[in-house]
Amino acid sequence: KGSYTVFLTADHGAAHTPGFLIDNKIPAGNWGSGQVKRDLNVFLEEKYNQKNIVISLSNSQVHFNNTLIQKNKLNEEAIRKDVVNFLKDKPTIAFVADINKIEEAHLPDELKRRVINGYNSKRSGPISFILEPGWYSSAPNATGTTHGSWNAYDAHIPLLWMGWGIKQGSTNRTINMTDIAPTLAGLLHIQMPNGCIGEAINEVYKK
Repeated sequence: KGSYTVFLTADHGAAHTPGFLIDNKIPAGNWGSGQVKRDLNVFLEEKYNQKNIVISLSNSQVHFNNTLIQKNKLNEEAIRKDVVNFLKDKPTIAFVADINKIEEAHLPDELKRRVINGYNSKRSGPISFILEPGWYSSAPNATGTTHGSWNAYDAHIPLLWMGWGIKQGSTNRTINMTDIAPTLAGLLHIQMPNGCIGEAINEVYKK
């Protein structure tokens, strides 16, 4: 006792179900990515004469069939522009942007930062989109909710520290999950991990 430190947090929040929100007259629903993907592929096929140019809409990103695009020497930049224009007119999509033109996108700075931070060139799709609040990418008849959105009901999570070296108190300041590792490193007086991008949470330390 007194010689250990504990931190407790979560990977996402807990959103209300669309049914509950609708019952309380709040716009919400389940967004069927499968149907949108089919409609999008039909639209692209009519223009580029190739089937299944889009292989998935997952993690709020559009993933292309890169092998097909390269084999048939399709203009990927033109496809990206067409996809952005197609999706931005959908009523349940709040924002959509080409990651190569993210700085030009009409997104609030905080959302733009999160889109950039969530992008990995080896795994991510080139088009990012954000659904309207209360809408979830799941089957139309789904009875629960999912996670992965930027909204406070999903991204605002608790962080509790206790034990050795921790000062009693609280803060409402914005803190990121990436701040946990440097906080522990500071507590132990060791170097931060080599991939660390967070900052130490100085409020937790005993002086």
